[in-house]
Amino acid sequence: MRPGRSRAMPYVDLDGLRMYYAEHGRPDGPPLVLLHAFMATGEQWRRQIDTFGARYRLIVPDLRGHGRTGNPGGLAAMNHRQFARDVVGLCGALGIDRAAFAGISTGAMLLLSLALDAPDLPEALVLAG
Repeated sequence: MRPGRSRAMPYVDLDGLRMYYAEHGRPDGPPLVLLHAFMATGEQWRRQIDTFGARYRLIVPDLRGHGRTGNPGGLAAMNHRQFARDVVGLCGALGIDRAAFAGISTGAMLLLSLALDAPDLPEALVLAG
């Protein structure tokens, strides 16, 4: 197990942020990170889990300030750049150094920041809405 990863619950600790995520699909499959819209949670992807999970290891987080993820920085920390840093940190904590990403709305916008800040991490990007 990597540092910062909880055994009991699917959380990682990232510089004071307790970030929730769910894993679905094939544990040995290529990673696909699914990112939700603003004011939603990872549950937004529930109808795609079975289809995408047949091929991929799915990582489905709740972004900072959404669902089961905290927001220690308040509203000032709820921006696309910080969301992107959180997702990069999540991938690092899970040992993922390359992944495909799909994002809806805010999830898509944060992927633009992620691609600029961590260009070696995304293998593919799907931006919707």
